[in-house]
Amino acid sequence: MSLHLGCVYGSTELAKWFHSEWAKTGKKLDMGKACIRFRKLDDLALDVIGETLRRVSAKKFIAYYESAIMNSRKRTAKPAAKTATKKKTRGEKKGAGKK
Repeated sequence: MSLHLGCVYGSTELAKWFHSEWAKTGKKLDMGKACIRFRKLDDLALDVIGETLRRVSAKKFIAYYESAIMNSRKRTAKPAAKTATKKKTRGEKKGAGKK
């Protein structure tokens, strides 16, 4: 199973605090950028997760999320299409039609 904490991924300060507090619990942390992987609920430090969520207001997280979406759209935006060029057919040769 997994638990996704996007708020930790979006804030280096919160991520440092989170890792520090989790280490204090003595529980093993199996985490990607924002995903905590676990097998049993007992594997989680629920008090640390709860405090993490409390530290990030809904408004703050929504602002982060919206800015991330806008930035990703800017990166994936396709450049303007080039003007269409005529494709050569089998019968045409390079330089054909030039005199």
